[in-house]
Amino acid sequence: MNKDEVIALAEKCKLAVLIHSQWTHQIREFTVVDYVVEGDLGSLMQFAKLVADAEREACAMICEARARDDGLSNHRRVDAAILAERIRVREKP
Repeated sequence: MNKDEVIALAEKCKLAVLIHSQWTHQIREFTVVDYVVEGDLGSLMQFAKLVADAEREACAMICEARARDDGLSNHRRVDAAILAERIRVREKP
């Protein structure tokens, strides 16, 4: 997930995401940004679940794409399809 996707999920969970400070080092051309996240434990737990769900789905989609890859052996395609299914089942309690 990229930074904007994570921030959007945090805001969806009613977590306040504040950009605390920004510092740019001109010589090495990189930026360091500190984020402060404020909210209750329930919101934080909801956020963690949404992030985990999104990451699992991304993994399952990669496995599904491999399962459709005609360049792979049938055995590897079946393995990839099984992995996608098991990743998705993990989402459920």
